Amino acid sequence: MWQRALQLNTAFTATITTSTLIAVGVPLASNHTWTFTTGYPRALPVNLGSPINYMILAKTGISSVPASVVTGSIAVSPEAATAITGFNLADPPTV
Repeated sequence: MWQRALQLNTAFTATITTSTLIAVGVPLASNHTWTFTTGYPRALPVNLGSPINYMILAKTGISSVPASVVTGSIAVSPEAATAITGFNLADPPTV
């Protein structure tokens, strides 16, 4: 049984040979070969809780203009916290 993870974004060729026996003990008539390419794992979603808990919840970014005051939580998803700009944050941004 295969125990290692395959390298990401890599083309592979797999072959089942005629030395492989089917369920009744008969060898395959011919080799069976195929190719595939691995991808990148999807990022796991971050549980932001209920949107009711946020004053601002955006998909791509939040930017402030001078004199903006937001009292409450702000968040962006799926973007990183670095997409929040122009605010003096009370707490450091989290990923």
